[in-house]
Amino acid sequence: MHQVNRTASGALRGSVQAGRPRVDRIDTGSRLAEARMPILVRCPACRKNAEVSRAAIGLQVKCRDCQHVFDVPPGTGYLTVEWGLPKVGERVALTPPQPVTIGRAEENDLVLPGARVSRHHTRIVWQDGAWLAQDLDSGNGTFVNGARIHSVALEHNAGLGIGDFLIRVTIPTARAPGHDTTLVLGHEPGAAAHPAVVHDADARERTVVGAVALPPEPGAASNRLPPSTGRPAPRPASRGPTSSRWITALIAVAALLLTVIVLILILE
Repeated sequence: MHQVNRTASGALRGSVQAGRPRVDRIDTGSRLAEARMPILVRCPACRKNAEVSRAAIGLQVKCRDCQHVFDVPPGTGYLTVEWGLPKVGERVALTPPQPVTIGRAEENDLVLPGARVSRHHTRIVWQDGAWLAQDLDSGNGTFVNGARIHSVALEHNAGLGIGDFLIRVTIPTARAPGHDTTLVLGHEPGAAAHPAVVHDADARERTVVGAVALPPEPGAASNRLPPSTGRPAPRPASRGPTSSRWITALIAVAALLLTVIVLILILE
């Protein structure tokens, strides 16, 4: 099944020169946008493409369509057509050790139209821990970063020229910290061992897998303080009058009584 995913164009500034695309540098903004993008994987059972987070590399996932569980091995990546209508934006997964064929014939994984593309033009194979581009004796040749090749190892961000098409090779070697928004289940001690479920990329769905919270151990005592109610602590009750105030009041009462007694004696 051929995968058609439209991505943001302009990641690479290319031009056609002498009948084939010219490879230019990728700017920093494009690299940052690329780091945020998920990667493609291809189910080895039903051969459908699916999107997963870059953090899934080295873990197991389960195909949503055929329920097949498979590994996402290091070296997983994808090809993106960045130059040449009507295929601009089309992507094909690179999932070791599955080969990828490119050509004009419909049985290829990536079908490119045009008279300058042979029926079976190029094959991408996984060999000795690296992806190799192999020209299949095509009439117009296969070019990597502008040089015609017979068989050569592909590096991340390499430009693959076939006919009038420029194909970008994406082979992330590690996850991009701070850019992955998709959470993938890991095999940490105590974590659930169920593989993540990948969604069919043909349906334009994104893989969203939630993290699993570990339950507390039975009988384990909690050392956390009880939650606060949010109300301020009650203020201590105010103290009564001091002893000096009591003495002053008694003196005033005694003076008043003495005055009354003196007045009574005078009136008699």
